[in-house]
Amino acid sequence: MLFFIEVATRRVHLAGVTANPDGAWVAQQARNLLLALGERGPRVHFVIRDRDAKFCRGFDDVFGSEGAEVLRTPLEAPNANAYAERWVGTVRASVWTGYWSWAAGTWSGPSRCTSRTTTLIAPTGRCNLSRRIQPLL
Repeated sequence: MLFFIEVATRRVHLAGVTANPDGAWVAQQARNLLLALGERGPRVHFVIRDRDAKFCRGFDDVFGSEGAEVLRTPLEAPNANAYAERWVGTVRASVWTGYWSWAAGTWSGPSRCTSRTTTLIAPTGRCNLSRRIQPLL
């Protein structure tokens, strides 16, 4: 799963899901994201990415051509990727509880679909699951 987070707006762009991502696929998803964002207006200033080999020079060049500065997370610094880790944890918990589901290639639930990417709008309030637990008696 490849996703991009706009930290200022807390908007998440699900770029794509594939079993075998490679550098060319990741670079194409970055181009698709920039096309979708270009229609909306905001400009990308920084891209923070981890050090995975999938993020090759082509990925960096896509954002560099738009004037964005590409920053790699430091080695052994788990807090540097905190926004992404938090979002993945939220999605895992939400899918597990049935809040978001994956069906026919699109997210159902609180989502907004566009032609190039799927934008997930996360709930702003905290979900208290204990209110839904019924006693077994």
